[in-house]
Amino acid sequence: MNKTLKMLIALLAVTAMLLSLAACGAKKDNAGETTTAPEATDTQETTDSQEATDSQEATDSQEATDGESARTLAAFAGTYSADRCTITVEATDEKTAKISVVWGSSAVEAAEYAMTGSFDADTFRINYADGEKKVVTYDGNGEVTEEKVEYTDGVGRIQCTEDGQLVWQDEQEADQLIGVTFTKND
Repeated sequence: MNKTLKMLIALLAVTAMLLSLAACGAKKDNAGETTTAPEATDTQETTDSQEATDSQEATDSQEATDGESARTLAAFAGTYSADRCTITVEATDEKTAKISVVWGSSAVEAAEYAMTGSFDADTFRINYADGEKKVVTYDGNGEVTEEKVEYTDGVGRIQCTEDGQLVWQDEQEADQLIGVTFTKND
């Protein structure tokens, strides 16, 4: 609903209230004739109208603030998961995010991704062009026994959805990411 329509509704409500008060103030004089109470002054109408306008502007401002705060990198930051994959998004400043991904393929092996991206508040997306993928092998105690870098020039984006989930789109990992949606853990 646009601001002009909201203001018109508020003014109509104030007018209806004033007319109701005027009707309630009607009384009969000793001769049985109906008289009305004095009408509200222009000052009172202006005050009521201004209060309604101020109240609506405060509500509109709060809605804008809430919407804006929900579309910040800080709101995007956190840990997300889907199946054996976990994505951690960390805000290093208002526009830069550090992303780390661990995708387990077995009890002793996982693909680990690391990238830094630029956050776009308009699209609620992090775009990156420095993705690194390495395959890490662990021993029975969880110690790293081997790391093999597969690439260092990964390009893609991480999109946050309106319902607080995350979709990862990577140019080199596109096939394994089809239909995967990540849910925020914290």
